[in-house]
Order: sequence, then structure tokens, then C-alpha cells
Amino acid sequence: MENTPPMVSAVAGGLGAIDVHAIGFGTASNLDGALLTSLAAAHNGLYSRAESGIALEKFFSSAFGSIFEAGVLMDPEFDLPADEQAGAAHEFAVCGEDAITIVLGWDRTDTTLQVVVTTPGGATVTTASSGVDGASGRTWTFVRVPLPRGAERDGTWTVTAVRPGGGEFPPPAPALRYFVNVIPTGGATLSRRPDARRYYTGDAINPLVLLRYADGSWPRDAAVRVTAHRPNAGIGNLLTPGPMRAAASLAGDTIPARQATNAAGSRPAS
Repeated sequence: MENTPPMVSAVAGGLGAIDVHAIGFGTASNLDGALLTSLAAAHNGLYSRAESGIALEKFFSSAFGSIFEAGVLMDPEFDLPADEQAGAAHEFAVCGEDAITIVLGWDRTDTTLQVVVTTPGGATVTTASSGVDGASGRTWTFVRVPLPRGAERDGTWTVTAVRPGGGEFPPPAPALRYFVNVIPTGGATLSRRPDARRYYTGDAINPLVLLRYADGSWPRDAAVRVTAHRPNAGIGNLLTPGPMRAAASLAGDTIPARQATNAAGSRPAS
């Protein structure tokens, strides 16, 4: 929430061409998500609330994908039940890209996953394959595949999250939640047209997007699917259960507005 100068409106005009990515720490009622979303969108960035570790990992993957590449081709989240060795294979389309980077992130440090990519012709690519880059951490891994791979490029590829190991005594396989980011290099770029309007509950939203190559042309016969996410409740609804009051003076001390709401119920404010 804006409660200490300088305010966003006072500095936003001086940001120029600087890309801005914003992370909100705290509950939804303590964050002006609409303001931070508008700020990030106006400066080629993303906004996310750090509601969980995996959400923050996914945000950084998406943000860096937007900074260094053409954006994120897909970024779904999935659950991998306990003792299952692999998730479902997830399809994505390649159309003229120069490389693809697949990032996996998960929400536990006591287990790990690896990326298995399958080309349109059925060939398997992992971090151990020749000619690819990759790295892993405690809760993430990625593989970067230059294209074409052999003679393959355009078509439907798949990515699968797999637990490494196996054998007679496999390591523990707890349930976990994971995400998959597919980040393309080159090819067509999907971008949203700038929209400075503030939307309210019940408003109709018609997001406009552009699919273009760097030279201004676009893929023929391309199809675009847009998914819009909304919060479970608006800021006004979140604040209603605990109404805010003006700051009060109690026994000579100034009480901030939030504390004043609680104190006013037991002691009179002057």
C-alpha cells in the first residue's frame, strides 16, 4: 500500500525505458495489486504476489524469460502425487524459433526432478544430451536446446517432469507441486497491447494481443489462446471484514489506523 513518499505517480514518469518487475510481499488486503500491475505493465514487466515459494520461483523464471528472450511460451502448474515417477507429457508448438529453454521448478527441497524433452520425431533430449545447456539447483532445473535439433524444428514437442533414479531401492518420492516454463528464443512474439484502464468487479475485459516476428510479419494460420486470471475477491471485499479507521490518539499515544480499529472496540479514542 502507498503510505510513505515518494508515491508511484511521482516517480513513474522518470523511469523512461527501464523495465520494471514488481513483487508484492504480504496478504492481498495489504497490497495494491492493481497499482503494481499497472506500474509493471506500463514498463514491460510483470507483477506477482509472493504467496508461496513456487510462485516466487515461477515469477523469476517468467521475468527473466521476458527480459532476455521473447517471453514465455507456456507456464502451467501441476501436482505430482507421491510415489509417481513422472508427470504427464505436456505439448508445446515450435514455429521458427532459434532455441527453446525449458525450466522446471518445484516446492520441496527433499526431492528433485529432471527435464525430458521429446522432439516431433520422437527423439529424447535431456541435460545429458550433446549440444544442449543445462543446470540444476535444489528446487529448479533447466535445459536449453538450440534449434534445429538434428533436422527437427517446427512441430509439436513435449516436455515431461521425471524423478531421477529408480532401481531396487529408489529414493523417497513425496508429493509435490511443480511448474513448467517454456521460453523461446527467436520466432514470433506474443505481446499484449498497452491498456491503462482500471477494471472493476463486473467489467468486461477484452485484452488485445499481437503475434509478430521481429520484421513485422506474422505466422500464417496461427491461433492465439488468451487466459485471464482474476483474484478470488476484490480489495474492497478483503477490507470489509476488518474495516479501517482513521488514526486515533489513545492515552497520549498515536495509534496507526489498523491498530486503532482493534483498540476502539475496548477503549474510547479521543
